[in-house]
Amino acid sequence: MDGSSLLFQRRFLPLFVTQFLGAANDNLFKNALVILITYHMADAAAPLLVTAAAGLFILPFFLFSALAGQLADRHEKSRLIRWIKLAEILIMVLAGIGFLLESLPLLFLALFGMGLHSTFFGPLKYGILPDHLGADRLMEGNGLIEAGTFLAILLGTIAGGLLIGGVHGPATVALAALVVAVTGFGASQFIPAAPAADPALRLEWNIAVATRDLLRHAATRDDIKRAILGISWFWLVGATFLSQLPGFTRDTLHAAEPVVTLFLTLFSLGVGFGSLLGSRLLRGEISARHVPFAALGLSGFGLDLYTATSGWPTPPELLSVSGFLADGGAWRIMADLLGISMCGGVYVVPLYALLQSRGDAGHRSRVIAANNVMNALFMVLSSLVVMAMLAASWSIPRIFLAMALGNLVVAVHIVSLLPETTLRALFQRLLRLCYRVDYNASDIVFNALPGDIVERDEHGYLTISGRLRRFAKIGGEMAVSPPLLELQKILLPGTARQVPLDLTLAPGQRLAFLGPEGCGKSRLLAVLAGLDPPAGGVVLLQGRPLDQWPGPKRTEIIGVLFQQPRLHFIGQDVAEEVSLALASRGLGGPPLEERVSLALAEAGLAPEQFRERPLAGLSAAECSRVALAALLVVRPRLVLADEPGSDLSESGEADLAALLDRLAREGATTVIFTSRQQRAQRFADRILPLAPL
Repeated sequence: MDGSSLLFQRRFLPLFVTQFLGAANDNLFKNALVILITYHMADAAAPLLVTAAAGLFILPFFLFSALAGQLADRHEKSRLIRWIKLAEILIMVLAGIGFLLESLPLLFLALFGMGLHSTFFGPLKYGILPDHLGADRLMEGNGLIEAGTFLAILLGTIAGGLLIGGVHGPATVALAALVVAVTGFGASQFIPAAPAADPALRLEWNIAVATRDLLRHAATRDDIKRAILGISWFWLVGATFLSQLPGFTRDTLHAAEPVVTLFLTLFSLGVGFGSLLGSRLLRGEISARHVPFAALGLSGFGLDLYTATSGWPTPPELLSVSGFLADGGAWRIMADLLGISMCGGVYVVPLYALLQSRGDAGHRSRVIAANNVMNALFMVLSSLVVMAMLAASWSIPRIFLAMALGNLVVAVHIVSLLPETTLRALFQRLLRLCYRVDYNASDIVFNALPGDIVERDEHGYLTISGRLRRFAKIGGEMAVSPPLLELQKILLPGTARQVPLDLTLAPGQRLAFLGPEGCGKSRLLAVLAGLDPPAGGVVLLQGRPLDQWPGPKRTEIIGVLFQQPRLHFIGQDVAEEVSLALASRGLGGPPLEERVSLALAEAGLAPEQFRERPLAGLSAAECSRVALAALLVVRPRLVLADEPGSDLSESGEADLAALLDRLAREGATTVIFTSRQQRAQRFADRILPLAPL
């Protein structure tokens, strides 16, 4: 995996710049329009017009998200992005004329156009990331995108307010928005191409039917549905806090407008930093294990924000920034706002990555579009609830309290959905803090039997009821290595090799046997898979001789990816082949069908296109992906792979490496057999050379 920053890579930088400038332009234009309406074009009608403007911007998300998702899945994405950025230039020309004439109809038409622009750009932006980054860099890419988006929102909002209030304000805003749009169009020219996910897709032009089908499809997958609801809740909470910051600053803290700008800056930087932190904590793994803690943290900071404002003094005049900061309680309030926004960033980034990675690749952009519809719905719901609370004479701190308590309920629900994930993450952090033990140590706790005691012996080793689990010292820290597979003086069958092989492998390790043709790699794979006995020595699987394991139980633990999987297929079609292992254990009906669909999607095959496909008509690359799906549906603890990715493209091999790395992070041991040095380095952390026989 390329370890350099994505920001300096062509596969990511042009998209990042394009979306950054688009988000900045949206908010530059919107804030300039709001200030123009409030201070220059309306008096008593200003609040109504500002509310109408917000609704007009969101309206396209309800009307056209379904069409946007269909187009993004049907066509090559980078070309569509360029067309959309060209449309942004035309919209900004219209907006410029509206500013110069101070024409509300033209400005509102341009605002609707920018909402339309965002509606069509969203599914492309998030849909193209997995195509360019692969699973191994998706978390990092999403973290950078979210951080950049909120920084762009901040800069655009500040710029819009400053420019419209200056000399020749409307003309300056018109020129600035046009320059940003042209620059964004220029950046889009360098976005690499991304193939159409479903070029044969037939467009549904009926808005109501298309939106219904969009949401219905997203609801068929529990993991996708939960990710969408989680992201939408994030936008509901964020919209509530952001929309009420001006009133909170003026009416509760009795501070002037510059303090609002200070809070917006803290909030945007907090979400950006939290987004990067969330990606960093997961180290590239696509997992929701930190989401419950982020949600709980958000509620904790929200509750403290409410208590921090209790009894806030009322000064004779609105406080300046320096006057506000002179009060000791101001720093606590700022820390709470920063904590809320950072927790929001940690919370939302993995949910976006789950949304992109778990769905069917041929339907990915439509899933993003469904998410956009729900996000817009939740933000409208936020506005209606807040309006009702204000009409009932609720104070803004009380609204924040209600939001924190409501979020606490959501956080508890998330924990109930992910109990083992949450506990595992908690054990990982506690063991690392208390014992300086790497994250695989939590596997000891979850592998312990009822009544077992996990403790550290006099030599510093973790044990379960006195049974030793060995450590390997890495970088000054102790990483737990409970042996999964042990080779004791193994001799390969059918060879004259007399050098016995001794080896111990622990969960999560990634090993490669590297050697030329004829060095015995295939024989060694057959021995480790239990297909052939060794000529000498013994293979221990979890401390028990491999030949003493019953066949079905052994295949639950060991999964094999053969170089020519077609020769080992048993089923007639894709679904039958992928489901064989689970069906033999008695699993059937909808649960089995869902597991098969999830595995196919994770392996890069569209379930609706491949489930019923005969195996005989598949290409070599498609056969490799079917074999991978059959392995993923079982999630074995030991994966043996012969020349993995040899039938796939370069990007396909990179995706396979990322998938096997994900399995290793889940605790699986992966062993590959290859004659290529580059492949060994891509798939393994440790390489063992094999000499010719």
